[in-house]
Amino acid sequence: MSYLKQESYLLIRNGDHIRFLPIILLLIFITGCNVTFNKRDDSIIKTQTVMNVQMTTIAMTQNTESENNNPISNQTQIFLDTRATIHALDEARVTEDAAKIGEVQSTETPQPAAATEVVASVTPEKKVNTVDFDTWYKEASILLYEDMAGVFNAKRIVNDAVMGMGLKTVDVKDASGNFLKKIKENAPNGKAWDLIISASEARKAAADDFMPGLIDAVDGGSALIIEHWRLDRIRSSRLTMFFSKCGVQYQQDFASPGGPISPAGQSLYPQDYNNPILSEPNPNLRISLITGYWSDFYKSSGEYIYDYGDLLEKTSPDSKASIALVAKNLDPDKYAALVSCYDGRVVLWTSSTHNYGADRVIPLWQNMIYNALKGRYQYINSH
Repeated sequence: MSYLKQESYLLIRNGDHIRFLPIILLLIFITGCNVTFNKRDDSIIKTQTVMNVQMTTIAMTQNTESENNNPISNQTQIFLDTRATIHALDEARVTEDAAKIGEVQSTETPQPAAATEVVASVTPEKKVNTVDFDTWYKEASILLYEDMAGVFNAKRIVNDAVMGMGLKTVDVKDASGNFLKKIKENAPNGKAWDLIISASEARKAAADDFMPGLIDAVDGGSALIIEHWRLDRIRSSRLTMFFSKCGVQYQQDFASPGGPISPAGQSLYPQDYNNPILSEPNPNLRISLITGYWSDFYKSSGEYIYDYGDLLEKTSPDSKASIALVAKNLDPDKYAALVSCYDGRVVLWTSSTHNYGADRVIPLWQNMIYNALKGRYQYINSH
């Protein structure tokens, strides 16, 4: 470009060649345009360079005009016109580029409506159990304690009931320490146990220490089935509160001093045939086939009182506890041996499983398990 400046100066100084000035200006203009349009990234610098050459040439021409007293107004006007043309082209190019940039931005930038739609599609919703109950309960996490596992002449009725349903359990058998540990832990899936079964029927086994942990599990949302024949011997304010919330309280022993209760007296009667524990999934249950298992135990052990279990009663007429089986069909709110509460999530069985034939109590246990899990399922979907 410095070469062009020098050449322009020589031509202007030489009056004979001043007629070539328009041609030189045209070459400068074409060169500037080629640089501008072929190399967009350097367009501003190139345009500025052309303008500098033009301004220098005009200044030199004006100086020559003054010294030689030779008017060259026509050539000066050509320079001015050329500069105006270049300026107009540059402005048009800048406007065009801005428009193109605007088009690219408009194409690539998400519209507000689309952004709102994306946010709405990933907004977290309340998590509920979308699987139907009959599918869900077959994969439920169940913790099983059955102290009759340590009585080798007895059949494991509760375990048989669970296996007959095709359910899986964490079975601690009669290991009370392990059971107490598992109660305080989460299920293998990391969540609260879906169901804890505490079947404490053996007369020589201690189960009193389980109660605080079992109550905590219920408060945490787990379902619970308790089989306990001597609830009246557990002295615990928490158990009293737990029973109060359930809507029941201890009424009396299911016992007889000095001898066994007759088979008719040991039979249990439905309080309500429509109670789901007596009809789902096994209908038409009858708990009347007496085995004499515990009568024989008390006789051989020399025990004075033949204690077959406890009987419960409702705390008030408006109690929400649901009584399924009673020892005496005299009062709808008393003599209860099988009760559900906490919206069906808790089942209390206060009789003695082995007092009845397996073909009677296995279906009963299956109904207890099924309905306790249903209570758990409903609890999950409401919290």
